[in-house]
Amino acid sequence: MLTSILYLPAPGLTIPRRRRKPTLCRTVYDTPRKPFDTQATLNLAARYLRPFILTLATLITLLTYALPHLGTPIPASRLDIVLLLAAIVPARWLGWVNCACLLLPLNLEVAGQPLATKSGPAEKCTPTEKPAEPPPRLLLCLVTRGRNASAVHRSVAALLPSLSAAQSSILPAELHIVTEPGTTGRFHALTSHPYITLHVIPDTYLPPVAQHKARALSFFLSVTRPGADDWILHLDEETVLDAHALAAARAVAARGEVDMAQGVLQYNAYAHWSSSLWTVADCARAGEDWGRYSWQCVWAGRSVWGLHGSWLLVRGGAECEIGWETGCLAEDYWFGVEAQKRGYKLGWIPAIAREQPPTSLADFVRQRRRWAAGLWSMGEVCARVYILTWAWGLAEGLLRLYFLASGGPRRLPWWLLLMLCLENGFSLAGMAWGVLVQDYDAGLPWGTVVRHCLLGLVIGPLVGWLGSFAAVSALLVEVGGFYVIQK
Repeated sequence: MLTSILYLPAPGLTIPRRRRKPTLCRTVYDTPRKPFDTQATLNLAARYLRPFILTLATLITLLTYALPHLGTPIPASRLDIVLLLAAIVPARWLGWVNCACLLLPLNLEVAGQPLATKSGPAEKCTPTEKPAEPPPRLLLCLVTRGRNASAVHRSVAALLPSLSAAQSSILPAELHIVTEPGTTGRFHALTSHPYITLHVIPDTYLPPVAQHKARALSFFLSVTRPGADDWILHLDEETVLDAHALAAARAVAARGEVDMAQGVLQYNAYAHWSSSLWTVADCARAGEDWGRYSWQCVWAGRSVWGLHGSWLLVRGGAECEIGWETGCLAEDYWFGVEAQKRGYKLGWIPAIAREQPPTSLADFVRQRRRWAAGLWSMGEVCARVYILTWAWGLAEGLLRLYFLASGGPRRLPWWLLLMLCLENGFSLAGMAWGVLVQDYDAGLPWGTVVRHCLLGLVIGPLVGWLGSFAAVSALLVEVGGFYVIQK
């Protein structure tokens, strides 16, 4: 049954093979793929996600609970117990929250159906009547610095078939690519399509506060001037949308029941498993998208955990009111906080967009450092608690090294051991779900999926500590500039 969770990228998308030598993995899974049925995938994921999490978490909990009783570990002292509680509980509470969100059912509404249109004969317009207002538009905003032109071309190639089909009288879609001076030659061929517009940010455009990507988004608003009933769909330069994703976004916008919406992001669009470490790191992010990020869209209706800057649908009136006047390095989180302050309602797009993970240690650390520095600079209590939680994970790694250096495992009280095993089981199960669903998305065979899940269970803690190290370094050393990873 789980084999039906296979879904593949959009028609017409041809992904070239990378020449880069993979690390910690023999094969780079980036071959051309066939179209897929995203709606069936979402239905099956919503049906089998909870049994998968509960079953795997139970197995891991029983295994880790039984292991200490097989040997003769050193009895834990009071200091050991205090250190464990101080190091692990602050670092792992968010894992408990995410696993609780994974156990909640997703919204199974049918999306991607033809948009409803008014029936009946057209009314005649007399000269005294006001001219009809233009229909609302769906503006797809793709921001790029121009350095990763191949990623932009892959995204546009995947989007073109569904973009051409989305030109009905209800929410016609158009793509706007925003880039910097000196890069237009890399995207000139794309402007031959009637639904694609290229915008170059002039050097003279200096908004009062907006910097980095926020400056580009502010420029986009100034040149497109979206109306209150228009909708804006934000994409990163590597975001791959299929026909179902675009249709689902248009359906949510046409209903108009929310002011913003977001769906699931997965990180397997290109060079999947080119590096095991960074793929596992973003599998954990995919698990969070299926967990707490989906929970805030489906159940909370507000930006509790912040927003992704990509695969984000916003009503034109709401975005124009909030604007992008910020110098924050995490402009998407800032936007979510401002939207929450104004009471805007967040909804769910029942579809999946695909991106790609970092491909090197430098990209991984710099990306995480930028996120941590951006959230910390906002001064928001929730943002700083999140960063401190993230950074505190490094204390857990140091504690494990301390136990190894001082004689090995400890015999813990049953209540503490059970608590730690349960938390460990559910956290690893959430990460394993991210591995499983992304591998089936990539069309990998069962044997490879199982091997990757086992690999993720082993190296998952390591990439978690590396992320915590990046957060700590961002707090200690100033982050300079808005770094964009290579794609």
